[in-house]
Amino acid sequence: MSEIEESDTNEEGNESPEVNQTNLFEVRDKELKAGGKRTWLHRLYLVASLDLRYEEPEDIQRRASLVKTQLDEFGGECEQQIKQLYNTYREEAASGFLLIYPRYMVHMLESSEDCIVAYLMALRQMRQEPTSKLLDTKVLLMAHDIPTRLFEAWSYRGIGTPSREQVDSSMSSRKAATACLTQLLGLAAHLKKTPKANLKNAMDLLSERVPELLPTEDLLQFLLKQDAFLSVEEYLDLYYTPLAPADETELVWPLPGHMFPYYH
Repeated sequence: MSEIEESDTNEEGNESPEVNQTNLFEVRDKELKAGGKRTWLHRLYLVASLDLRYEEPEDIQRRASLVKTQLDEFGGECEQQIKQLYNTYREEAASGFLLIYPRYMVHMLESSEDCIVAYLMALRQMRQEPTSKLLDTKVLLMAHDIPTRLFEAWSYRGIGTPSREQVDSSMSSRKAATACLTQLLGLAAHLKKTPKANLKNAMDLLSERVPELLPTEDLLQFLLKQDAFLSVEEYLDLYYTPLAPADETELVWPLPGHMFPYYH
């Protein structure tokens, strides 16, 4: 009996054209390689309330000096945290800007998704510590697959005397978040167009030169009260916690006999 060889022919006897199918993963992978990247870039916008535990002396100058010291100390701790993440996740260096107020902070962080998720996990761990300076947190936005960075490096600045502006309690959470993000993007654009030789000085004088680009403490407080935004814990549980569906046999009582070993 002779073997029948398979042939890529149609009913008319002609060879069928070879179809080159491309999936979404291959398309995205080509885009990465074309841009000289190893992974996609993402940007996190986060707000949080702080408890820096400093006394407020009556002397105004001494109070300002003490506040600045506490803000710089907390900023240094955050900087060490970012450096540790960079040592682990080198595919996309972390860049961004952290604004630290006496009672709040707002953070823009750009890096790979793995790095940002690790940062959120570190914040969750920090909040569980008895002496944690981090109180409530809210993830305003996680922008995925961004084409370019807003910042060339990561840095922070303390805002010792933030401006106050009462927020309309009837304002929607969407409108409040839009106002905050608009200010942050304006701040990023301001710093990006500043010459490198003047960048440090520009960062040090944000309150004096561009106060309109700094979210007020009242706005940050309002955002932290909105249920429309997820806390760090809620965000990680929703998007980065593996599903563990229960087996149907675990929901039956008495337990099926085949679950136990038996011998003949």
